[in-house]
Amino acid sequence: MKGNRIALNLAAAAGLLGALQAPLAAAQADGPILEEVVVTASKRAESVQDISFAVSALDQDSIERQQFADLKDISFSVPNLIVFNNQTTVNSVAPYIRGIGQDDSTPVQEQGVAIYVDDVYMARSQGALLDLLDFERVEVLRGPQGTLYGRNSSGGAVRFITRKPPLEENLLVGKVTYGDLNRLDIGLSAGTPLAAGKAGIKFDGIHRKRDGHMTRRSDGADVNRIDRQAGRLALRLAPDEAWMLDLAVDATRDRSGMQAPAPIGPAPGGKLAGGYAPLFGSVYVTDADAEDRNEFDGWGASATIRWRRESGELKSVTAYRKFDNSFGSDLGGRTGNLDLFREMQHRQVTQEIQYVSPELGRFSYVAGLFFMSEEFDLLDLFLFSHDYTQTTKSYAAYGEATVSLSERWSLSLGGRWTKDDKKIDEDGVGLGGAFSVRGLGRDWTDFSPKAALKFQVSDQAMMYVSAQEGYKAGAFQGFPQQLTDLTEEILAPELVRAYEIGAKTEWAEGRVMANAAYFFSDYDQKQINAFNPATLGFVARSLDAEIRGLELEIAAQVAEGLRIFGLLGTLNAKVTNSDLSDPLVPPKGTRLPFVPEVHIKAGLNWERQLAGGGRLFLDASIAWKDKSYFAIFNEPFAAQPAHELIDARAGYRTADDRIEIAVGGRNLTDQAWAYTAAVIDGGTLWMSDPRTWSASFRFSL
Repeated sequence: MKGNRIALNLAAAAGLLGALQAPLAAAQADGPILEEVVVTASKRAESVQDISFAVSALDQDSIERQQFADLKDISFSVPNLIVFNNQTTVNSVAPYIRGIGQDDSTPVQEQGVAIYVDDVYMARSQGALLDLLDFERVEVLRGPQGTLYGRNSSGGAVRFITRKPPLEENLLVGKVTYGDLNRLDIGLSAGTPLAAGKAGIKFDGIHRKRDGHMTRRSDGADVNRIDRQAGRLALRLAPDEAWMLDLAVDATRDRSGMQAPAPIGPAPGGKLAGGYAPLFGSVYVTDADAEDRNEFDGWGASATIRWRRESGELKSVTAYRKFDNSFGSDLGGRTGNLDLFREMQHRQVTQEIQYVSPELGRFSYVAGLFFMSEEFDLLDLFLFSHDYTQTTKSYAAYGEATVSLSERWSLSLGGRWTKDDKKIDEDGVGLGGAFSVRGLGRDWTDFSPKAALKFQVSDQAMMYVSAQEGYKAGAFQGFPQQLTDLTEEILAPELVRAYEIGAKTEWAEGRVMANAAYFFSDYDQKQINAFNPATLGFVARSLDAEIRGLELEIAAQVAEGLRIFGLLGTLNAKVTNSDLSDPLVPPKGTRLPFVPEVHIKAGLNWERQLAGGGRLFLDASIAWKDKSYFAIFNEPFAAQPAHELIDARAGYRTADDRIEIAVGGRNLTDQAWAYTAAVIDGGTLWMSDPRTWSASFRFSL
């Protein structure tokens, strides 16, 4: 089996390279070059091609061309990045990088992938489905992150970098999109200098509303709607070259309503996985009877102070975030079955101090301190009652140093010390009756090292090899049935030992870029969630796993006005050790959920200059994703078979780029595909959008 998996990985890579061979060869002729992609993933402004770990970046132009509206849309647009809504609310997000994420939305567990907005850590999945309006770029860092970032993350990080307030010229960008299901998106970004070169202010606002793509059988009403408004006000002060202050406040209101699944069941000739079929004839019909409610109100504020001197840059990031969220969710999609009602209030304070040294000859380093205080109150009604308050205090010190061993070789060494302290108070009712606990606490301490060796083969090629550890804090049970579930079933921290070898190359004098990475992750105490049919409740367990995969990214500026791109991600993620005496833990060899073994995406961006000065454009892509399971026991009906997605967009842009008119379509072949599932009550699927179209008008001044 191992040999077959390697063969499949190589075959997929060869297939992608073969499909792109002709246009890549055409790029050898003289012509325009690819734009350099500069990121701050390593805390310094560097080209992606110079960083000795796997990182991808999507700028605002890429976001527009690929019709991305929010964070989940970038799923599969970066190798081994999967992003989807979790089962309960439309504004909650579940990102996975290299097979590592958070299997459940229960907030007692940490996220495996850290999400940052301008260095501010978003501790919870609720409210983290950020709408993509006028961001400078989105950076995706693959592999454990801890020696350069505030919060440790075992899988990777997604960083949103906002466009800052202007200090010299006015800024005005607006966009209106109308489409299927009465979709109406209105976005506006406006900024102006308050004092030339010294101060500026900027406002971003977005309104998104759309009917639901699911029909409720009982009354014909639509569910799974989108109804969200968000705004952000930012102020930048730069009194001199040494000091800079960025202040920001943001708010989000969401009234999208219940996110309902399609119930399924075994049927003769069923066309779904495992011989199943939708109970009501269509995967877009539900009989969910939970309260059609989702109310989310959240806001945050941050202050970032930078002090630049010849001796380096010192930065302080202080932030406060708060949200209230209440919703109903029908996990079975059937009348009179398992409904979940949740009320949650969340508050967090984070403080990070970073120091970035200058280039000290052949030596440079980054160091930082991080503190987080988090508290949330949660009431869950799911057959029984769980009313609890959890507090978390996290402390960390991190650093990474790089030394040039010669003109071609450099070595990076880093480490992170983390201490997490969690306490919980709970009043619950379970199968064992009522129980109560106060001040139940656990703390964990971890040191995570990192080492990376980089070899500059030439001005156009670089290779690297790295080894590092990732860590995620332990957790309490989210749905305990009795007191001992809380006191004796506490999950141990996750530990990931990750090894990676990669190459970053440029060809044809900068007209072709090709990057590749192969990684292996040894995963200890992975936290999983399983449904217990005996108690009709969810339980959390731990197991060991191994994840290995191949990643490939290619881009080529084939000619003036024609750019092509392609990517490949493969994942072999399986359980290696588990407790065979526990019927809720899967056996060795079971595939991890939410992990397709192969996914491929390729596309093009084409422009044609018109005689009048404007430009016609076409952006198109095709993505193919292998089969993936959604449940830890790999139930065949809780899965999504392999499928493709084709998107396209065409329009007109003025010569000065100030006006753009476009029409676009997503999922043009009308694939009916699920992004997650549940095994309770016979099985349910949460469905993605069918084929949709849209028309947009964008202007900038």
